[in-house]
Amino acid sequence: MKNMEQNTNQLYSFLQTSIDQYTEILQLMESITQTNKNPRIEELTGIGKQILDKQKIATQTDKNLLALLSESSTEMMDDKRITKRTELLKKVLQLNKIITPKLTNIKSLMGNELQQIKKGRFAMKGYQQTEIKHGRNLNNTL
Repeated sequence: MKNMEQNTNQLYSFLQTSIDQYTEILQLMESITQTNKNPRIEELTGIGKQILDKQKIATQTDKNLLALLSESSTEMMDDKRITKRTELLKKVLQLNKIITPKLTNIKSLMGNELQQIKKGRFAMKGYQQTEIKHGRNLNNTL
């Protein structure tokens, strides 16, 4: 009986940890989608790294949580924390569907701009200053 109570306490602890982790991930994702804020590439990169780091930790928590859930009773499935966690995961999934196309577009635009810069640099290499017979640049003679 004591072992079952310990598993239940551990399960509640993992559930709360998971809820906290996905709440943090959701807040980071929402910071990207705020319409009044136009984050710079550096900010997006930092936020993306934070999300990935938090997701790795949440994945480990989920593994532990799922192992305990598989051992728990079926009445545990009606717990409000499981419902809250499920709702959080749905929100994360919805935001991911919104953010991914936006970030893909930004990446595409950046790639296009980089190509234009490279083409411009290559074209500029063709415009080299000519030298007069004495070895001086035209600019020096002006």
